[in-house]
Amino acid sequence: MHNVLPPESKFALENSCNRIVGKTIGEIAKTYGVVVPKNLKHFKGWIGQLFEYALGANSGSKPVPDFEHLGIELKTIPISDKLKPLESTYVCNINLHNLVQQTWENSLVKKKISHVLWVPIISISDNIANRIVAAPIFWRPSVEELSVIKGDWHELIEYLALGQVEDIHGKLGIFLQVRPKAANSKSRSKAVNQIGQLYKTLPRGFYLRASFTEQIIKNNYL
Repeated sequence: MHNVLPPESKFALENSCNRIVGKTIGEIAKTYGVVVPKNLKHFKGWIGQLFEYALGANSGSKPVPDFEHLGIELKTIPISDKLKPLESTYVCNINLHNLVQQTWENSLVKKKISHVLWVPIISISDNIANRIVAAPIFWRPSVEELSVIKGDWHELIEYLALGQVEDIHGKLGIFLQVRPKAANSKSRSKAVNQIGQLYKTLPRGFYLRASFTEQIIKNNYL
């Protein structure tokens, strides 16, 4: 497996993306000597990691966009043949026990969604290797979209800051929501309850709703 250098510019990244449009996951994995898993049950995030490698994403596990020097976040998204996202899109983890000095402007959510490279994967086959890469989308949220996401973030952060982690439910948030983010049901993260005591609960993450990402894809494709 050879090292893939980070793209020097957005133009270079676009060219790299265009070279893999129409290819299958299996073909891309073979190029880099990677074995495709039979299913993703125990390999969550594997497809995203494959594309991070193939396109030269260089942020690693740092809390910054995947292409740090370009300020661009990479998001793969499984879609049906009718352009419908098959799941919500993970944005970032939430540090449940340290929300001090969190503001929208310095939030990881804002950093991650300010400029996104969406790589839709047509996932009509159960065989992961046969799934096909669709045309990439470089997206920045509109003023209106960003305003809604900001409002969602403030609402959800208020719950978290008040120690009401367990009160957050799936209907909160118009575009942005909080959901459990765990490798398995035994995973635990430190959180603070309403009286300031630490306790352990399922890790949480911020996600973009599938209904919102469907708008992004259809607006760009149609």
